[in-house]
Amino acid sequence: MDRTVVWSIEAEKDLNDILNFYYYTVQAKSYAQKLNRIFEKEIKQIKSFPKIGIATNVKGIRIKFVGYYSLIYEITAKIIYVLRIWDNRQNPLELEYRSKNKS
Repeated sequence: MDRTVVWSIEAEKDLNDILNFYYYTVQAKSYAQKLNRIFEKEIKQIKSFPKIGIATNVKGIRIKFVGYYSLIYEITAKIIYVLRIWDNRQNPLELEYRSKNKS
């Protein structure tokens, strides 16, 4: 089944923060572009194989590791919600995400 991918506000902010850090702060424009292509490729892979990520203790929520980052997403019948993109070098106690599944 072909699911739609929906990005949460938090995930969009995470991605923008990561890419802006490399693009503007570090002045590594080509790395920021490369990293963006990697995330796009991983999202396509998740769309094709939703259960490729590691299951969490929350039903439907999975994590796919991408280099230093974790793509945290939720699978529903018709939608894949990208909940967060987490830099694994951060304090894990600060990670927060909420399920988008209302059922």
